[in-house]
Amino acid sequence: TKENIWKGFSEYRKANKLYLDCLLRRSRNQRVGMIIEGLHIEPELFFSYSDDLDIDIFLLAVSDSGVHRERIKQKCDYRPELMVRLDKYFPHVRTLQGLLLKEAEQYPIRVIETGVSMEDSLNQMREHLK
Repeated sequence: TKENIWKGFSEYRKANKLYLDCLLRRSRNQRVGMIIEGLHIEPELFFSYSDDLDIDIFLLAVSDSGVHRERIKQKCDYRPELMVRLDKYFPHVRTLQGLLLKEAEQYPIRVIETGVSMEDSLNQMREHLK
């Protein structure tokens, strides 16, 4: 169910929270810029540092499920066993993306469509960097 997918994902985020908090404190204390990539980003944690750091959070999304599946295939080309697993759970991947898009509406998170050319996606990000 959607609830179980979100619950599992939230547990995954909790496992990374201390590590990410350490990175954000380091960035603040040492005045070091960082780019942190990944689904594990918990918006509340990042925005709790917004008084001390310039925070830009982007959610990379692919609206077209066929393009999304093709992108996954490209990433998994060298690991066929991973492709089998991702193909099996692709509906859950799409569900999670939908849930993340819904979460993004609650925060100043920019959604970047990556189902277009990579250059267009990068340009969208550059336009919104602080």
